[in-house]
Order: sequence, then C-alpha cells, then structure tokens
Amino acid sequence: MYKITKYLILLIVVGCFFFMSCHKKQIREKPVNLLSYEKVTEMVTDISLVESIVYLLPPDSDRLRVSREMYSTLFSGYGVDKDQFISSLSYYLADEDQSLKMLNTVEENVMQREQKWKSECSDTLSHR
Repeated sequence: MYKITKYLILLIVVGCFFFMSCHKKQIREKPVNLLSYEKVTEMVTDISLVESIVYLLPPDSDRLRVSREMYSTLFSGYGVDKDQFISSLSYYLADEDQSLKMLNTVEENVMQREQKWKSECSDTLSHR
C-alpha cells in the first residue's frame, strides 16, 4: 500500500505540473498577492498528501466532504485563499525550469516526511 501512495503522489504532482506548465513561452504578470515560491512549494507538498489521503479512503466514505474539509484546513492554516494559491502556482509553473525545480522539491519533501513518520512510528512501537 505504501508504494501505491508514493506513486499516486508522484502521479498527481506530475499531472499538475504537466497541465499547468505547457505555456513556457508565455510571460506572465506577477499576481497582486503573489505567494513566495517556498510557500507555494510547501502547499503543493501538503496538497499531494491530502490527495493521497482522500484517495486511500474507503469507497463508502464521503470523499468529497473530507476533501473539502482538508483543503479548507490547509488553506486557512497557510492564511491563503484558493484563488491566491492558484494564481501564484500558475505564475511559478509558467516557467518550465521552476516547474521542474518545484516538482523535485515536492518529491524530496514528501520523502523526508515519510522518513520522519517512519522514524516516529518506530520510536512509538519500540516504547511499548
């Protein structure tokens, strides 16, 4: 199940980048409330994890409700609204080099979090 989650995250992120980065030659104006590149990258990491969680929910669960709640929590946690995030993400993904850099960073972030969670689980189990 772990491998499915890892590949699902990668597929979602790659799909997002593929569809949003097709306009390399287009020069975009900076959005008025442009989020930092680092903040957008962290948010994309969290979105990848949210999508994985929603995907792994049992088929009889209310995935739409859970998804909406998780996204609402994510955006409010960052103090950002959906439109601001989308405009900032689109701005950064308009450049192919930045898109690839972001993809690599998101993948590294997910792997680091996975290692951290494994370590925490191992520590928890060893204390029992």
